[in-house]
Amino acid sequence: MDKWLFLAFMNFMLLFIFLTSFFVNKTSNSGIFFGVRFPKEYQEEKELKDIEKSYRIVISIIFFIMLLGVNILFFNLDNYSENTLGFIMAILIIGSLIISFIVYIPYYKKVKTLKKHRDWTYTKRNVVVVETTLRKPKKDEKIKPIDSKWFLLLFIFPLISILVTMYRYDALPKVMEIPYTSFGVFKKETLRGHFIIYQFPIVQVFLTALLYGINKVIINSKVDLNSGSIEKAIIRKRKFKKIGSILMMVMILQMLIMFSLIQASILFNFDPMIINYVFMVIFMITMIIFIIIFIKIGQGGRNIQTKGEKDELYKDDDDKWILGSIYYNKNDPAWMVEKRLGVGWTVNFAHPKSWIAVGGLIVFIISNIIMSILLT
Repeated sequence: MDKWLFLAFMNFMLLFIFLTSFFVNKTSNSGIFFGVRFPKEYQEEKELKDIEKSYRIVISIIFFIMLLGVNILFFNLDNYSENTLGFIMAILIIGSLIISFIVYIPYYKKVKTLKKHRDWTYTKRNVVVVETTLRKPKKDEKIKPIDSKWFLLLFIFPLISILVTMYRYDALPKVMEIPYTSFGVFKKETLRGHFIIYQFPIVQVFLTALLYGINKVIINSKVDLNSGSIEKAIIRKRKFKKIGSILMMVMILQMLIMFSLIQASILFNFDPMIINYVFMVIFMITMIIFIIIFIKIGQGGRNIQTKGEKDELYKDDDDKWILGSIYYNKNDPAWMVEKRLGVGWTVNFAHPKSWIAVGGLIVFIISNIIMSILLT
């Protein structure tokens, strides 16, 4: 892995985590402030704004120190290996996420205590709204996510890669150079083998299946209709699901094309390094664009302008969210729900399916680690 490319990517990831932390309230679901739900009339209180200002100063100082430390470390790093850089990257990303959450916790507790002491809630207005078209959009619906069947068509990429690989396999030399990372680094003198040659088409199959599943989750996941007016909240949710679905399609197309070209470099013996650099830049630009979009619209489309909107949907559900971010509700049949804190989706940890999903993710991570060890 090129040291400077790694440094650029690491800075990008740290800045990404910083921005999602800095704008945690702007990107969280409607009516949510540091993981606590507030009626619309209290969301602009000065005490809440002062707490947010303090949090932003603290998180900015911490991430500035982290970014400075990472850059100083790598500018003075001479002897390094692929495995060392990969290990450092994993530790930095996981560590920054943990630090960000640790900083958030005391502010969550402050806000929750403030809400209780000030009695900033509705005692007579707790409503439940069910809107089935958000999970199963009508065929003539103008604002809806990309249909999952279009993701199934993307299996044509790994299929073509596999067929071309089968055709070219016998013509390949017994000792080859195989790019085993997405940064264009080569492992010299690799013996030809079916697993080695087919590793990228296998990755393509997995990625296509994964993104297909994620798009299904986007369409079918339970939405948060607990703040704002009914009609306008539904419109916001539809727009948010559509944008999330478009992001999935753009990302999977980029990755499938990149892996197809890397596989072609193996089969037809050309240097894929420029391909990897170009796609890394394109991927970063794409992520920056979508980060800006999601900060602007917020989770579930909360920041989409709605003039004169009344708070018809307020429902105090703080007791269902541990630390304002972990959903645990035995009475909710849904196992996938919108995140309360930040942008995205999460699981209902009271539902058995969520533990199956978490277990599958752990198995996948361990399998990748084992595969990386075997390949190196």
